[in-house]
This record gives sequence, structure tokens and C-alpha cells, in this order.
Amino acid sequence: MTPSAGTLAMPVEIYVDGTRLYVSDMGNARMLVYNSIPVSNGASADIVIGQANMTQNEANQDGAVGANTLYQTHQLWVDAFRLFGTDAYNNRLLIYNLGPEFTLNKNKSATFAGGEKVRVAKKKITISGKKKTFKKGRVRIFQNGALKKVVKIKKSGTWKAKFKDSESAMRSYKFKYYDTAGANTESSRTYVFRINRTGAALKAVEKPVVVTAPAKSSDNPVKKDENW
Repeated sequence: MTPSAGTLAMPVEIYVDGTRLYVSDMGNARMLVYNSIPVSNGASADIVIGQANMTQNEANQDGAVGANTLYQTHQLWVDAFRLFGTDAYNNRLLIYNLGPEFTLNKNKSATFAGGEKVRVAKKKITISGKKKTFKKGRVRIFQNGALKKVVKIKKSGTWKAKFKDSESAMRSYKFKYYDTAGANTESSRTYVFRINRTGAALKAVEKPVVVTAPAKSSDNPVKKDENW
């Protein structure tokens, strides 16, 4: 049977990072990525890893072993920046970077696809955004997985956060948009970046999700920042 974006053959491992679903599709010699958690049967995957397209399933793409091929996938795991997958019959572990990676320019700043900006100074980081579709809500900023700061989005859609960071080690950051309807009502946009102060070039990794405005709701009252 010819595979497709909506089929699986012997799936042996899954991982969910809170936004995306990752599946080790062993029988089709591939891994699949769903940009959102499926809510119906036969949902189509958004990304295929190990095959040239969604309709192929030959081991090693019916050719030589390469960085873009798989034979028999097993366990997989995801952190903020990378996907780790075992390729059993090729006797190897593969590591894939999530999202585009770019080097910060001379003034140590970068702009994300949604217009948000990050600027890195010697002892301070500034993150800012301006998006008309997000005129209300909160932005939660995480540092190495721990909540660092909560910022209120102004009526104009602009927001800015500044905080000290003079650590010499690699630091990972994530910022998410939240609707004002409740603490667990997350919008469909998340960005992740990392800062390396160990002497290597400063880099940022972007992991965007499709941008849509948060759904309006009056079911729940707006909570104070400390509860978000």
C-alpha cells in the first residue's frame, strides 16, 4: 500500500512538545511531524523525515545511507531545539535541528518571522513585539524552561521585556502568546531561541507556529499577572 501524509505503518514511538506531535513510523522508514495535535482520524502530517516525500517508504530511500535517509526508526525525543531519533538498522542516532538557525548580526540582534525582535547586550536581553492581531493578552517568557517574566500586551499590540543575563553558559529562551480568557488558553504562536556566551557566535533558533489571532472569549475573567 502506498503511504501518504495520513497513514502509518507500525508506529513505535511518539513525542509531544506541547504544540507538535512527533511519530516514529517504523514500517515506512520515516518520522512524521504534525504541527498541531490531530483531533480527527486520518489527520495528515506536515513534515516527513527520512523520505523525499509523503508517498515513499523505501529503506534509505532505496539507495545509499545518507544524512536524509532512515532504515528502521525506533525511539525519538525532542528538546527545545533538536529532534533525536534512533535509526536501528543503520546503527546510528540522528540529531535534527528544529526550525531555521541564523547567526545574530554585529549589533547582536535578530528579528523573528512574526516581527518580534531580540537584542543581546553584554549583561541584558531585550525582547519586543508588535503585532496588530494580538491587541490583548500576555506574553510568558521562559528561561531554561522556568518562567522568567510575564508581559502585558498593550492596546496597540506592542510589548517589551528587559532583564539581566550575564551568564557565560548557553541559555535557552521561549516566549508564548496567551489570550486573556484564562491561564491555560495559549495562542497559536510560540518562539524559541538560544544565546551562547561561551565564545562561539551568538545564535538564535526560531520555532514558529502558524500565526492566528487568539479566539475572543468572555467565559472567564482576566487573571492577574502573578497567576499566569
